Amino acid sequence: MTSDKNWLPTLLIAILAIIWGSSFILMKEGLKVFSPIQMAAYRVFLSGLVFSPFALKHLKQVHKSDRKYALLAGLMGSGIPAFLFAFALTRVNSSLSGILNALTPIWTIISAAVIGAGE
Repeated sequence: MTSDKNWLPTLLIAILAIIWGSSFILMKEGLKVFSPIQMAAYRVFLSGLVFSPFALKHLKQVHKSDRKYALLAGLMGSGIPAFLFAFALTRVNSSLSGILNALTPIWTIISAAVIGAGE
């Protein structure tokens, strides 16, 4: 017996690809109106606004001594890249930026292997 929901994972991947890919085109268009700093700050602010209910709910579960690591992870994973991508899009086209961003998991694995994170 086959499920009628076999199409659901494909649909979700397609929606994710559209959202992920369109962000680079939208950033390029946003640079026509905003400076790179303004655009990156706006993106970080909006994502913080969207995720703040979840963060506030789970913040109590994070030990105070670990909060500095959570802040560092947020800066390294979202904050700094938002600004770097905004500045990069002033020099390269959005398709190249998207391709380079798609290589992030590969570079993460290579970096972890070189640093020896799996030891």
